[in-house]
Amino acid sequence: MSQQLVYKVGQYRPRTLGNLTAEQLTVAPGHVVVNDLQTLKETKFPELSWKVDDKKGSAELMEDVIEGKLDYTIADSVAISLFQRVHPELAVALDITDEQPVTWFSPLDGDNTLSAALLDFFNEMNEDGTLARIEEKYLGHGDDFDYVDTRTFLRAVDAVLPQLKPLFEKYARRN
Repeated sequence: MSQQLVYKVGQYRPRTLGNLTAEQLTVAPGHVVVNDLQTLKETKFPELSWKVDDKKGSAELMEDVIEGKLDYTIADSVAISLFQRVHPELAVALDITDEQPVTWFSPLDGDNTLSAALLDFFNEMNEDGTLARIEEKYLGHGDDFDYVDTRTFLRAVDAVLPQLKPLFEKYARRN
């Protein structure tokens, strides 16, 4: 998983963070990328600035980008991939961070029972292939994103679903 800058297809696609302003870039509160942005500002892009929207999460900010309320936001690659299934007009401008493994944290209270149980659990899931199957089922299709196919599907939903609505309502009342 990596952190990525997203924008709306048809709008300006930045090739660097160098000239983004706080009016253009908004991130969610407590977002892991804030520390990375601060480091990039200190080391590479002194003009970089952003604002934090204390009331919205990454998904809401991505919706704001789609609706034209925001120019850019940053989200994790998994969330973006899933979001693009419904909103193919959301595009990745650039990677902010390198690929990072998913990490689990447990309390540092001297009791390693939870950590040991997690390690055993994930080792077993890895060995029997369960983890790979789950990743493929929920995340594996993310690389197959196709803007045209998604737009075609969404148009078909808009055209066909209204015709089927009475049937859905009829059978919903039965249950």
